[in-house]
Amino acid sequence: MDGTFAYLALGALVMNVSMVTGLRPLVLPVTADSFTVASITADRVGETAVLHVSREIKQPIVMEFTMRVMAVKSDGLHQVCTAHGGPYEYQPGSVLPDPLTLDWWTDGGCKTIPPGPVRIVTTWSPDNHALKPITVITEVEG
Repeated sequence: MDGTFAYLALGALVMNVSMVTGLRPLVLPVTADSFTVASITADRVGETAVLHVSREIKQPIVMEFTMRVMAVKSDGLHQVCTAHGGPYEYQPGSVLPDPLTLDWWTDGGCKTIPPGPVRIVTTWSPDNHALKPITVITEVEG
């Protein structure tokens, strides 16, 4: 048996063991469930808000983010401020700050909010355009 045949046979054996045991490949494809957000809630604290985010990053994913903060008035929504950043690589195991302030969440774009109810719209747009953006709307009571 020559070395090439032995090498190919070993490769075939490893492939078969991987398929039978369910071992994952070394490079995982980025999928729609790579980054999920279960919920975002917020509490008003003076002239700002503290957010509570439940998210899961299952594998590295590159995304941009956009946040819009809008005052809820009787005649409709009035934009207070916006923030945009990225692209950033979101990593599994990343920990959000505690407390998670609106200033941090908007990358310094929105330090304060006006009195009354406010809506925060957060959108993550994956760099992989085959994946749909993720948008979460958070209400802050007045």
